[in-house]
Amino acid sequence: MTARAANMYAPGTEARSGARSSSLQWSEYMFLAAVAIAQFVTVDPLHMDLDGRTLTKHAALALTIPAVLLSAIAVRLSPETSGVRRPALQRVFAVSWPLAALALLVVGGSLYARWIVGEHSTFLNLGVYMTILFAAALMTAESNDPDTLVRWFFGILVIGALVMGAYLVRYFRVTQVYHEQIFLVVPMAVWFAVGTKNRAAAWGGALLMLSMAYFSQKNTSYLVGLTTLAYLALVVWLPALNRKPALSRVFGYYLVMVVMLCGAAVLLYIWFHRVHYLPSGNPEYREHTYAAAWDNFMASPVWGTLFSAQSVAKFSLYTINIAGGRLPTHSDIMDLLSNGGILGIGLWAYGLYRIGSFARKWLLRGATHAHRWAAHAHTLIAISLCAIVTYAFNPVVLSPGMAYMLWGSLGVLLGLAIRARREALSDVHPGTKNNPQTAATA
Repeated sequence: MTARAANMYAPGTEARSGARSSSLQWSEYMFLAAVAIAQFVTVDPLHMDLDGRTLTKHAALALTIPAVLLSAIAVRLSPETSGVRRPALQRVFAVSWPLAALALLVVGGSLYARWIVGEHSTFLNLGVYMTILFAAALMTAESNDPDTLVRWFFGILVIGALVMGAYLVRYFRVTQVYHEQIFLVVPMAVWFAVGTKNRAAAWGGALLMLSMAYFSQKNTSYLVGLTTLAYLALVVWLPALNRKPALSRVFGYYLVMVVMLCGAAVLLYIWFHRVHYLPSGNPEYREHTYAAAWDNFMASPVWGTLFSAQSVAKFSLYTINIAGGRLPTHSDIMDLLSNGGILGIGLWAYGLYRIGSFARKWLLRGATHAHRWAAHAHTLIAISLCAIVTYAFNPVVLSPGMAYMLWGSLGVLLGLAIRARREALSDVHPGTKNNPQTAATA
């Protein structure tokens, strides 16, 4: 990545007139504290099973609720922003309504399973923690100083990624750690690559984070690493190469072709010798649980069980002395398909598509992606994509800490896109800058 490209994505650019003041409010500090708690629970550096303890696993959610309520009161009472909250709330739900509908569906089915059927292992966490998406989007869209808010948010992400990276190196080939949390580690390579001014730090940080896929020694981590690398190549580096002079482009294309051929040869060699180089991935377990989930889907393909079934099932292929043999499917996407049918998986896919296309339109517009939040957007999109890869093969969305960070990252992306839209329309219609209600409604 060239120095010019690095500067283009630099996150330190001064905020434009869209920010209403230069300091965060108490509610925003509470939200950031909740994010830090969720990240700490996810990382769990002292191995205290924080994500399994009643007192700690929902602490971030408990702190987020008053933060959002206080933010709503502050926005309502402020004479400058009293007209902002309702349009911001409308915009959040106008973009992400499929996920809101899915969350209601999941919560309703799970409460039925718990209160009527008496099943305690439900999908309630999935529905409840999806609301963090809307909370994070509102906090970001209404922030007095979104630049400071997102800077602190990314500070929490970077610190968590570095701590997990240190543990991955420390326990390399000793024991496996953080293979489910890997979507919060490897994609941070995008942040270093496009959000760091110093070229050496950009390359060093990106390579360091990408190398964590190898240190994790899990098939999911390898897929996350390939996804991150593909995102950098196709969305960041190749577009930057296309803007160079003709001779530089020809040399760059030649270099890319050589690297791709070498990479393909290495991947093919590893695949043909996967017994020696790749973990087994426990295919017998996954084939059994995936087949059971598919059978459930085929029994009710339109809406599945409406999430009224248990989230774990008795594993019958062979004896496993964990949790009484009642284990998850190990694929949250298969669970969505099995319990939500075409309706559930459709709402999930369409909701993610709407947020991604909205963010691309307002944060990554044009050939240069010159918006001051472009680096943040790239990283949050990469995290979301890698999260999908991770929970396609692992149970993630029912884990409070990881679910909070997953939906929270997506929510911050949506909130930044809403702010960027508001600023862009304010520039087109300068008179709206002094009318927050008109600017927010635009």
